[in-house]
Amino acid sequence: MLVVVLVLICAFFLFISRNTAVYRYRMQLLSRISESATRDIEARRPWGWRFDALSAVTYDEMVFKFWRPLSSFYDDEALTR
Repeated sequence: MLVVVLVLICAFFLFISRNTAVYRYRMQLLSRISESATRDIEARRPWGWRFDALSAVTYDEMVFKFWRPLSSFYDDEALTR
């Protein structure tokens, strides 16, 4: 019984850690996308596709697919060019 409780506690802390990492990653990416979109708007280029690409992967999907590194969900270079 103690082993099960310890495993659950470890899983909880791993989940909280992953959730925090996803939040930070998405906020940094959103900031960079916003800057790029602002430049696109000023240059009169299409800009909405950046936010559509960000919405293509859900927050929950990023949290629960813990075996994938966060950088594998988006092509950061293409989104922030």
